[in-house]
Amino acid sequence: MKKIKRRKKFFIKVNSYFLILSILLVLISIGLLSYHFYKNYNEKKYDQENKELVDEFIANYEDEVTNLEHENNESNEKTPQEKNSSTAVKKSNSKIIGVLEIPKLKLKKGFYSKTYYRNSINYGLQINKDGDYPDSNAPTIIGGHSGKCSICYFDKLYKLKNKDYAYIYYKNIKYKFMLVKKETVKKTGKIELHLPSQEKYLILYTCTNNSNKKQDVYYFKLESEE
Repeated sequence: MKKIKRRKKFFIKVNSYFLILSILLVLISIGLLSYHFYKNYNEKKYDQENKELVDEFIANYEDEVTNLEHENNESNEKTPQEKNSSTAVKKSNSKIIGVLEIPKLKLKKGFYSKTYYRNSINYGLQINKDGDYPDSNAPTIIGGHSGKCSICYFDKLYKLKNKDYAYIYYKNIKYKFMLVKKETVKKTGKIELHLPSQEKYLILYTCTNNSNKKQDVYYFKLESEE
């Protein structure tokens, strides 16, 4: 009888351990599923917000270009007061300060100020602190995720070849850049640039396709401003 009781106690303990372990596994699974759902939901939300802001930004840019062309055509017929009133720029409520466009990849995404909290690859594109905006003498350096997510905007960069174009819309100016060089380097957390010359450049970087230890760096040389 004592042996039977001991066996029953043993099996009860084992079953209790299995029950606790099963409950823990279920809770962990629920937590992981909830995390991925929340992450995917936020990424889709950020991407949709970016699309709306880009549409507004480009519309304002096109309006300003049209206004400037109209002013140039009629400048000789206006008084100084009329000229001053017509050059007022339509203010935008957009949080983004510029747009990166790569026609070959059908990519058109906005980027934020370097000091804004959404200037991060976790929200889309990131202006690297070691670079600057297109109207400065320093190169413009932009990073982005590659992979399969709603904000992995650089997942197709590996398809680019020399002489492909990228554009930046910034402060009512459209900057045209041409790809002149691509290199693959070790992923160290820093970007070591090897600029071919002292001219103005746009630098894009992301993880190498199918690799987490390397990253691709793309050098675009400025061709024109519109």
